[in-house]
Amino acid sequence: MKIALINASPSGKSSTSAVLLEKTKSYIAGSNEFFDIQANKEKLEPTELETLKQAEIWVFANPLYIDSLPGHLLAVLEQLEIECRQSHKVYVIINCGFYEAAQNKTALRVYKNWCSKAGYEWCGAAAIGGGGGIGFMPPELPFNAGPLKPVNDAVVKLSACISG
Repeated sequence: MKIALINASPSGKSSTSAVLLEKTKSYIAGSNEFFDIQANKEKLEPTELETLKQAEIWVFANPLYIDSLPGHLLAVLEQLEIECRQSHKVYVIINCGFYEAAQNKTALRVYKNWCSKAGYEWCGAAAIGGGGGIGFMPPELPFNAGPLKPVNDAVVKLSACISG
């Protein structure tokens, strides 16, 4: 499968979203081709759009901003809806600074509605609470232990769904 990992965090490669995408990638079974897309701007480049057109699966990761998606990401979603007309399977990893992952519900509804409108297949999400703390965990702490265990469990479940 061709899988696009779309980091939509304004912080780019140094973000919690980047960490979560890398962990997801490490848990996806099978021989797959991965494409890393940095969507931390309001418009994707033509080469990025071509890459996304080739991918069967899109995995978005982003932080929660004021109970919704970051503004630049909304512009990217509009661009994708116009320029990538073929069907894609969409998965999402959204993290918030709140302890309760339920704070991500509204943002997940935005993604679901966008998929419905654009003709993409909504396949599910991992909603992560306490996302801002992930980057501050000691590097020697295993991702599947201690306070990171629930995050790891959510990423493992989502990765299993992506693997089919």
